[in-house]
This record gives sequence, structure tokens and C-alpha cells, in this order.
Amino acid sequence: MAPQYDALAITALRLATDVPLDRAYHVMRFPGRWKEILRQQARARNGREIVTIPIASLNAAITALVPDCVITMTSVGRGNDDQDWLLAHREINPTAIFAVVAAWIRAQKTKPEQTARTLNQLHPSELTWSPTLIDLGTAEQRARSMRLLPMEIAATLSRPDISCPHGELRFRRCPSQVGAELMSWPPLRIEDQLPHSIKIGITAQTLPTSDETYVYLSLGIRRWMPERGRLGNRRHSVYLAPTVPYLAGLENSRHFGTAKIKQGRVAGPDGATEFLPRWDDDLAGVLAEAGCLAKLPDPRQLTDKPLDFLQRDGDAAALVYSTGIGGALTTVHHMNPPSGAEMPQNGVRVPHTQDYPMTRG
Repeated sequence: MAPQYDALAITALRLATDVPLDRAYHVMRFPGRWKEILRQQARARNGREIVTIPIASLNAAITALVPDCVITMTSVGRGNDDQDWLLAHREINPTAIFAVVAAWIRAQKTKPEQTARTLNQLHPSELTWSPTLIDLGTAEQRARSMRLLPMEIAATLSRPDISCPHGELRFRRCPSQVGAELMSWPPLRIEDQLPHSIKIGITAQTLPTSDETYVYLSLGIRRWMPERGRLGNRRHSVYLAPTVPYLAGLENSRHFGTAKIKQGRVAGPDGATEFLPRWDDDLAGVLAEAGCLAKLPDPRQLTDKPLDFLQRDGDAAALVYSTGIGGALTTVHHMNPPSGAEMPQNGVRVPHTQDYPMTRG
């Protein structure tokens, strides 16, 4: 019988005022001068006057290929000002990032002369990193710092020399649209055909009428596909941990990349059409232009034998389980995720009492 729960525990932490947050982070701004150039590229592609820059596919390629980057610009406004785009723990080679930008432009299927015209107007020297600190005391820095603070905590808890007392779990960083996220690796219970990882979401939040910043941890389980499943017509997430970065010019990192996989129409050797697993079209086009698509796991092998990729020491890949593709697999029953008091506490402190819900500030 499944265990019964009659209470919810909120893991909310106060910052320890005696531990300085003095690590230098880095911010890269999207050049405002590029925006009109890219709008002209988009107009040439679709023939409309009012267009948006398809930044989503560029961001997806960054998420798949560039470790330790947090994307803060999910859309490009109508103006031509510089915008915060990437936050990082260290300066990542701008030439490598520009290579992704150039691949993204080439993948947009405009006429060759238009593509060449666009690329000739952009230069990697315009992508620069600027140092930034966590500063929660000034209004103009608060929004950026609320994103940097979870990154700081995630970087500390994912160090190779730190493990959680609960099962000696070790964590890696992975992409998150809000705050930061950690995921235990290697997976648990592979031998039972119930592979899963513990995930910890980390966000910085405030309470109404208060300027104090709290750290909120949300704990859960991410299940992995242990056997062949049917993808259907939806996109499904794959977490990627290459031994060597797919993109040249990058350093190794304890950070997962993510990409989407789906069932798509593929022409067979005899010309007949088959529906087979493939990487998401928009992302695959950029990765192919960047020379990285062939370095990713073969999507057919990944969906046929997902457990093989989970058990690898290097070049691991994990297909997220969902009932739509996995059918009625056995449920992962009772688990005790690590409590806030058991987590290594470097720079954060658990409050004595915390009996109110957190709200986004």
C-alpha cells in the first residue's frame, strides 16, 4: 500500500549574513545593433514587414551545446537596445557562442546571398562578457541577482567533493527556466528497471511587504525511460552529459545540456516514408550547421535501448519518462528526499521556523 501523507513541508532558507557572496559572475548582453539586421533576415525569409526574431531556436541550441549558461532573454523586443542574454559562472569562449549564432542564421533557410549579407554584418568581437556580483541591496541589480543567487547555490552543491548524506548523492547542474536546478547523477535503481534522479529546484523569492530575499528549494523525482517506448507526436526532453563538449572551444563542466526528441517522418533507403525518432527540427537544423548534430546520441538507439545510455560512464544521455511513451511502468514508491537540514550548507542557513507559503517577488 502506498504511504499516506497528511502534511507538506516547505523548504525555505534565509541567507547567512556572515557569509559574503563575493563570487564574480559574468553577463553577456545581446548586441542591440544586431536586432535590425536579424529582423531584415526574418523579413527576407517570410516576406512580412512586422516580424519577430526567432530567438527560441538559438536559445535551444545554446541550452544543448553550451554548459553553465543561463538564458535570461527569451524574446527580442522591438527596440534596438542591448539586452542581458546569458549569465555564466565563468567567461565562456565568445567565439564558440558566435559559432552557434552563425549556425542559427545559416539554418534559417533564406537565400544564400541574404545569409551571407547578414553574417558579414555581425562579428564575434561584439559578444563580450562583463563581470557582475550578487547585489540584492539595489533595485537596479535585484532582478539579475535573484537569478544569480540560485546559480551560486547550485555551483556550491554540485562540486565534485560534496555529497548529500542521503544515499551519498552527488549532483550536477541542469538548465532551468526559473532559478537553477540540480539533479542527482548517476541515476538510482537502474537495477530495478526504475531509473530516476532526485531533482532540486532552487529559486530566490520574496514575501509581500518585505525586501528580504529567501531561497526556496523544491524537491522531486525525475524518472527516466528504462525500455523502448513510443514517442507519439509530442516532443520529449533528453538530458545530455557528453564527456567532451559537443562544440569546439568549450571546457568540460558538471552541467547537463538538454534537447528535444520526437517522432518524425524520415525517408528510408528505398524512398519509402517511415516515422522514426529524430531530434527536433528547429534544433537539429542549427546543430547540423554547427557540425554537432552527428555528435549527439543516435535518436533511434536512444529510444530503443535507453538503459544503455543511462549506464554509461561517459557520453550519457537520459530520456525523460512520461506515461505517453512509457505505458504502465511500475510506480517509484516511497522515497525520502534529502531535507533542507541534511543538505550541505555553504552560505545558506535553514530558519528555525517557516510555516508560511513563499510567493514570487
